[in-house]
Amino acid sequence: MQNLELTDSVFKNLNHCIGELIIASNGKKLIDGYSPDLSLKNKEGELIYILENERKSDRKAFLGDVVKASHYCDITKNTATLIIIMKETSNQTTTVQISKHLKTYSQWMKSKGILALNDIIVISDNEYKKSIECNEIVGSEAFIKRCISCL
Repeated sequence: MQNLELTDSVFKNLNHCIGELIIASNGKKLIDGYSPDLSLKNKEGELIYILENERKSDRKAFLGDVVKASHYCDITKNTATLIIIMKETSNQTTTVQISKHLKTYSQWMKSKGILALNDIIVISDNEYKKSIECNEIVGSEAFIKRCISCL
């Protein structure tokens, strides 16, 4: 799986390790104008995780992920954790760089009371694939150790 390119269609068809969580959407519209790559809910139907798979290194796209996920959580009176799975492009765009970039904006949004997310975490596509190979459930302690929090 390590050499597998996580294009949108490949990502949506992966055998994600979700444990007892339930797929709420897999690229389908949650609300008008918002179709995250994957969203997971618990048995009670509460949205827990929103996953976005980013293949480009456009920093504006990452900010867009944050704004759209926060907007969705705000209008649905829900809270969730946004997980961004990103393709690192050599030294130009790394998970550390993107998490620092997002931290500035997410902390500002939080200070203004306009961030409706529990957390924003970034994980590389290679680490995400490793987590699947190790059967680490999304959100588990082992999974979170592979991620960088932006809050």
